[in-house]
Amino acid sequence: MIIDEDVRNVLAALSWFVGYTPPPDAAGVLQAHDLPVTAWAFPEDQPFPIGDGSSVGDLAAFGQSLRGRAEQTGLHLLVRGDQGWPAGTGCDVLPCLWVRGDPQVARLVQRAVTLTGSSAPSEYGLFVAEQLTTGLAAAGWTAVTGVRLGADYAVTSALRTAAVVRPVLVSGAGLDGDLPYVYERIADTAARRGALISPFPPGCPPSDARSAVVASLLGTLTAATVVVEARRGDPVLACAAAAAASGRPVCAVPGHVGSMLSAGCHDLLAAGAAHLVTDAALVLAALTAPSPGRPAGFDSGELYRVSGTAGWDDGWWHAKTVPPFYVAADSHHNAADQAFQVLFTAPKPGATLTAGVYGPDGTYQAVEVSTTT
Repeated sequence: MIIDEDVRNVLAALSWFVGYTPPPDAAGVLQAHDLPVTAWAFPEDQPFPIGDGSSVGDLAAFGQSLRGRAEQTGLHLLVRGDQGWPAGTGCDVLPCLWVRGDPQVARLVQRAVTLTGSSAPSEYGLFVAEQLTTGLAAAGWTAVTGVRLGADYAVTSALRTAAVVRPVLVSGAGLDGDLPYVYERIADTAARRGALISPFPPGCPPSDARSAVVASLLGTLTAATVVVEARRGDPVLACAAAAAASGRPVCAVPGHVGSMLSAGCHDLLAAGAAHLVTDAALVLAALTAPSPGRPAGFDSGELYRVSGTAGWDDGWWHAKTVPPFYVAADSHHNAADQAFQVLFTAPKPGATLTAGVYGPDGTYQAVEVSTTT
C-alpha cells in the first residue's frame, strides 16, 4: 500500500502527542485517521504539558521536520499499511512507530513474548528473567521488553548474548536521546540484530505518561506477557492488564510467600488472571491454553485469531478497526482470507484488510488481503 507523504507527515506529527490528551486541533485529525482519541495512546486525563495545547499549527510541516531529524540519526518511520507494520497488535492505535534497526517489525515479533517486571528487582527476579529469556531464545522465541532498569535490564542483558534471537526493545522516549550508560551497548546490539522501537518521535523526553503507553504497548505487541516480579500496585502490572484486555495470555512467576516484590504476581495467580510459570516451557504451553473469547466447539488446533484494519476507497479513503475474532483455518494466510470474506460480504472498491494473525501456537504474521490479491 502506498501511503501519501503528507499523510506520513501528519501521522509523524501526531506521535508527538502520544501519551497525552490531544489538543482540540489534533483530535479531529486523529478521528479522520481512525485513531482513538480516548484510548491508552491518548488518555483523557493527561493534558499536554507544553503550552495550553490549544493549537498544533501546521501538522504536516511539523511532521516533516520530525522526519528530517529522524533521518539525520538513521531512524525509520513506520505507519499502518507499510510493509513491516505489526498489524493486529497494540500498534494499531498509534499514529506511527519510530525504528532504529530493522524496520520489519512484524517479522521480528513473529515468535515473541513480552517479559517485564519490577524496576527494583531482587537477585531472584534478575535470575529468573535471564533464565526465561535464554530459555525462550533456545526455543526460537524472542523476549520483547522495555528500555528500563530492573528486571527489564536482566532481559536486555540476556538478549545481548542470546545469538539465536533478534531482540526488540521498546523505548519510552525519542530514539535520538541519550540512553543510560548500561543500555548503550545493549541498544546497539538490538539495532544491529533486531530493532529498538518507540511510539514517540525524536526529541521526546521520558515521562510517566509515556511510560504508561509503553506498558500498554508491551502487553499488546506480542503473543503473551510474563510478569517476573512486581509489587502490589506496581505500574508494570498495567502491562499485564493490557495483555488480558486484548485477549492475550498473561503469565506470572511465583516468589517467596513473604516477598513484597512478588505480591503483585501472587495476586494475579490467586485471581486466576495469570498462568503460573517457572520456565520457558511453561510460558510456551500457556500460548495454547484456553483463553477468554475463544469460541467453544472447535479443536484449539484449528483456531486463528485475526484483527487489524479494514479500508476501502470510494473516492475517499475509509478505515475501520477490526476487533479480534477467531476463524477455523489451516494457515495464517487462509485465516486472513476468510476474515476478508466476512468483512467484505458486499464488494467495495479498493477493499483491503491489513491483518495481524496469531496461530494456535502463538506465532504471528502480518498479512494484507485486497481485491487485487
